[in-house]
Formats: sequence, C-alpha cells, structure tokens
Amino acid sequence: MTTVIAWVSYDPKFAAAYMASDSRITWDSSSHRRWDAGRKIFPSKLFPDILGYAGDVIFPALALSQIIEAVDPGLMFALTSTPWERHNAIVKCLRASFTHRHQADDKDFSILHLSGFDSSASRTVHAWSIEYCAGSKNWTDRSLAIPPTTGLIERLGTGRGAAKDHLERWNKIAPYSREIFSSFCDAISSGDDGLSGGAPQLAGFYPRVRPGPLVSQWMAKHSSMDCP
Repeated sequence: MTTVIAWVSYDPKFAAAYMASDSRITWDSSSHRRWDAGRKIFPSKLFPDILGYAGDVIFPALALSQIIEAVDPGLMFALTSTPWERHNAIVKCLRASFTHRHQADDKDFSILHLSGFDSSASRTVHAWSIEYCAGSKNWTDRSLAIPPTTGLIERLGTGRGAAKDHLERWNKIAPYSREIFSSFCDAISSGDDGLSGGAPQLAGFYPRVRPGPLVSQWMAKHSSMDCP
C-alpha cells in the first residue's frame, strides 16, 4: 500500500541516486481509513544508504527506524564497510527482528535498499529489494540492475503502475532526473492509486565525499555491531 521508486542520475558521470515515496498509510482497501503523514523513507546521515518500504507498514516502519538509529552512530557496521557488507547486516537484522513477532498478522512487504560504494576515485550505486511473502513465509533478496544512464532502478507498491504511466506522459524516451521526480509527484497527487497519497518524500546521495578527520577519529573508537 504505497508507491516507492529509486533512480540514478548522470551528468555525464554519476551525479546522484534517489529514493522517493508517498506518505499515505491505510487501514482499509478503500483508503477511507488513512494517515497521510507516515514516514516511509529512511536515509542514513553517515553512510550512503537509503531504505524504504512498500506493502505492510507496521513491521517495516518500526524495524527500519531501529536500524537507522543503530547505523547513524556507527554501531552497526564500520566506516570502511562495503555496500554488500552493510546490506547483509541489514538483512540479518530484519530477519532476526521478525522472529520476535508473536501472534502478529502476516502481510507481504518489500524493502528497497539503495547504497553507494566509494572507490579511490568515484562512487558507484547498488540496490536490492528485500521481499517477504506472507503466503509462503519466504524471504527473497533481489539484487537490482543499475542503469548506465539516468533512469529508474525500481518501482514498488500499489502505485507503481500509476508512476510508470505518469513518467511516460512526461518523456517516453530518456527522462531527466527532474522529470522522474516531477512525474512521480504527479502520480501521487493524481489519486490514480487510492492507497498512495500525502506529501512526496525524497532522499538521495551524491558523488563521493571524503569524511573529515573528526568523523574518522570518532568512528575509529566504535566497533561494528551485529544484530542478535
């Protein structure tokens, strides 16, 4: 019950990676019972990592807020960790946290993870979709392809079709980053998907920036932490 998208921008080199979502949380399929100010995007302040969710609200929203609270003080992984190491730690935390649910309703959900990798000269983008199927009780962890030119990485949620339709109205061939986000805003405000609404949320990260000495020294005093 939502719309969440991720995309990458080049100009002509890597310029930014973004994730956007709507803000609507619903308690029925008609969207009459809803809250249009729910948080769905969780960017890290310290690492080039952004998390967002679609589908069930309760577990993803609570679990991702806890994970980001552990990531930002440097408690969850080292400053030198790779996107793959950070992603594996996040998946481990999600699955461990999920086992603490008791007599809770099972509903499908997807969690989108957008991450950056810093080499000696540049930053590259990586993305995954972590999915839980309530029917089979199976977890799936999909690595997503990153387009070589400005374009969509993934769309998730009930409003993904509306987001696609509105992007095609803006530009059917090679969209700019601003067109991707503007068309997304149009899709949300259009009401084409009743389960998506409220204000758009946006987070992004940009080309590699070296951490300052104070950040490096502070991080060196903290060891990485694995979830139980």
